[in-house]
Parts: sequence; C-alpha cells; structure tokens
Amino acid sequence: NYSKNIYDEIVKSDAVICGEGTIKFIPILMQKPTIIIHQFDNESEMIKDIIKKNIILSLGKLNNKNKFKIIYKIKNYLLNKNEINKNIKNMKKYFNLDSMSIKQNLLIRAINLL
Repeated sequence: NYSKNIYDEIVKSDAVICGEGTIKFIPILMQKPTIIIHQFDNESEMIKDIIKKNIILSLGKLNNKNKFKIIYKIKNYLLNKNEINKNIKNMKKYFNLDSMSIKQNLLIRAINLL
C-alpha cells in the first residue's frame, strides 16, 4: 500500500527498508536501522561512503535470483543488536545535526518536506 505520509510511517517503524534515493536520510537522521535496496548496478559515491562508514546495511540490487539471500541478510541484520548499535553510533557520528554545515542543513529541511 502507498502511504500518504511516509514520514509518519518511518516514525512508527522500528527499522526501515528503502531505496537509495533521498528517503534514506529520514531513517538515518531518526537513527533507525536502515536497509538499502539498490535500483542500479552502480552505486553512487554517496551510497558507497555511507556503506563504508557502516551506517546502513546494503542489500545490493534486488532481483529474483537473490531474493532468498536478501531475506536471510535482512533477518540476520535485524537480529544482530551489535551491528544495529554500531550503525546507530555511526549515524550519530556522521549525521550530527549540531555540527552539520549549512548545505547539509538545507538538505535536511528539504527532506523533511517529503
């Protein structure tokens, strides 16, 4: 089902599975476990950086060939409190609202309008 207010859905959620667009910043800023499914074979430099900094779980590109592997990865991640806590710690470190630049704050305001 499509939500009329995706922000409210994320607020109510314990974890978020989303695409690699701007929507990913909402759960990251709310410090919720975030799982990204890629739409493209080539990840953007920003996505590569977020993955490298251990902020999210990346599932790669979704297709029928790897759906059982993806289900396994999601279950393992959601049951691994240490990994989730490490991701949340890194969310706080790299997405600290108090120390962000003006450009980043403008991006956050734009995202909040979604």
